[in-house]
Amino acid sequence: MSIKQDPQDFFVEEVLSEPARQAIGDVPGPLVVYRLTKRGLSTPQALELVCRALRLPPSAVGFAGLKDKHATTIQHIWADMRQGAATGGRAHLGPKELAGRNWRIERLGWTDRPFAGQAIAANRFKIEVFDLSRRDCRDMDGAADLLAIHAASQAPASGQAPSRLRVVNYFGSQRFGSARAGGGFPARRLVDGDYEGALRLILTGIARADAPQDKAHKRLVGGQWGQWGKVLGRLGGWPYRPAIAVLAGGGDFTGAFAALPYFTQQMNVEAYQSYLWNLTAAELLARTCPPDRLWERPDPLGLMTLRFVCADSAPAELTSLDLPLLAPSTEMQEPWAGAAQEVLGREGLTVAKLRLPGLRRPFFGPSPRRLLVEACDFHMTAPHPDGRAGRFRRTVSFLLPRGAYATVLLNAVGQ
Repeated sequence: MSIKQDPQDFFVEEVLSEPARQAIGDVPGPLVVYRLTKRGLSTPQALELVCRALRLPPSAVGFAGLKDKHATTIQHIWADMRQGAATGGRAHLGPKELAGRNWRIERLGWTDRPFAGQAIAANRFKIEVFDLSRRDCRDMDGAADLLAIHAASQAPASGQAPSRLRVVNYFGSQRFGSARAGGGFPARRLVDGDYEGALRLILTGIARADAPQDKAHKRLVGGQWGQWGKVLGRLGGWPYRPAIAVLAGGGDFTGAFAALPYFTQQMNVEAYQSYLWNLTAAELLARTCPPDRLWERPDPLGLMTLRFVCADSAPAELTSLDLPLLAPSTEMQEPWAGAAQEVLGREGLTVAKLRLPGLRRPFFGPSPRRLLVEACDFHMTAPHPDGRAGRFRRTVSFLLPRGAYATVLLNAVGQ
């Protein structure tokens, strides 16, 4: 089975919350709100192109959420046209629409203040799944039925797919940063004070999705590790160059890590937190759910085993449970405290150790995350030939709340 053979095969549309929609008006205001459609571009890449076209500095444009690069996506951005090079007349109102290669913006209206992640209520997905055998298709139907929330505990009519599924709200593998390249989590080394080891992973670990220039720079640094002055002049405008500059100037690895873009620092901490959350959620299910109502699936990177539970078998206390990301300030509470302590013990940690020695930030924050979420408007088309003998494809569509991963749901149903 496979997905994302082409960006058009994976479609996601951001759905704004009702308050966010109400905040967008027809009367010109400080910020222009645009609908951004992009294909084969990350959100930062698309915004760079939009800023260039609008003649705006990067600080003048913001967004609610990051969207996948290897997909066709629709999301919402805001732009402060007053910061542009041309603000005379009505230019500050922004163009009604504008397009470039693989991106397009359409003006929706104006708002008085920037919006962030809380403005997103949900994301709507439509995904093509390829290279399925007949057994794969049957397994997908069976797993979807196990995850289904049936009204009045009644199964749907034969051949009719359930419209609501309950799925464990695991973080998707795309969350796991450099661990995707097989090197482990930099933040695990950071909490031990091993800043050199963490930097090695960040500065030399090559991921498949890295741009060719990034791969070249990482190979250069990895091949001449410790020869900072020698490699510094060959890194051009690489975002990680300031870290090498600190080392070339005689600084230590802690200072070099602090010189990385803050987004990179925080994302590495959050990646490890997400990993611990996934492990805790899986352990909690094993402790609280009937074993014969659980099934296991490896995550796509082979980092962990994910457990899923039949919708009608999840204990009531779990259906509305917010499981926190572990942090030094986390107060251990049941029913999840035992699972969290087990996971931390396997990692050789306690919550008190989840901090970066010598640095005030980034830090491990105790954000809550809903353990189980509902996928609404779920639908799978009937299988149809994939162009290869005995292989099939089908389209899967659904609506997920903000922060939930479509790839996790597809994993749960057998993709």
